[in-house]
Amino acid sequence: MNKAKLIAEFDRAQKDSDYSFVILEIVAEGTREFIVVPRESFADKLAFYKRSYTDDLVHVMNKNVSITSFAAVKHILTNTMFM
Repeated sequence: MNKAKLIAEFDRAQKDSDYSFVILEIVAEGTREFIVVPRESFADKLAFYKRSYTDDLVHVMNKNVSITSFAAVKHILTNTMFM
């Protein structure tokens, strides 16, 4: 995984309206978490990731934070509390 592939994944999701989310796996200080980015936030979040992560997807201000995987997805199951 690298920044070029992350950018390509966001671009693919942006161009194909079937993709509703990009999900990123981030390891932060040894804790694994997932970030779900909805379609309406693709451009803003990609701009953030471009300026905040190195080419190897390590956070520029904390080397213990990195993006370890990501994928554009068409649908996710959601609970009604998020609607």
